[in-house]
Order: sequence, then C-alpha cells, then structure tokens
Amino acid sequence: MVCCGRLRWNWRRAGRWGICRGLEVSEATFYRWRSEYGGLKVDQARRLRDLERENVRLKRAVAELTLDKQILKAAAHAPQAEGNY
Repeated sequence: MVCCGRLRWNWRRAGRWGICRGLEVSEATFYRWRSEYGGLKVDQARRLRDLERENVRLKRAVAELTLDKQILKAAAHAPQAEGNY
C-alpha cells in the first residue's frame, strides 16, 4: 500500500505535519492510517487489504443466499391459488 510505505519513510524525515502536507491528507486521515497500518510492512498491508475485500465479497454471497433461502421458504409455505386456466 502506498500509504504504508509513505508513512514509514516520511515519519523519519518530517514528522506528522510534513506527512500531512506532503501527502495532502488531513491529520485525521494520517492518524487513521497510522492506527490501521502503522506496524505493518507494505506486503502485510496489501495482504490485509486483499483479505478485507474477500471478506466483503463473501458477506455479500452469504446475504444473497440467505435471501434466496427466505424466498424459497415463503414460496413453499404460501397457499396455492386454485383457478381455471
């Protein structure tokens, strides 16, 4: 991740004010990045990001399957309409 490497490199040189100015981010963004990625190396941050994306994808799949199950259950228990066709 770009922010991870830049945080580490810039922190040694400029401190937080220099980082915020150089990256054109707010101080709140800097602290959020630091709390999330501060102890991670770049490859670890990439892996974390990939895992978070996969987790979102899997949660969507579970939600869709749950909805499908509820629809099928409702259809199975619904009274059948009798009519002349």
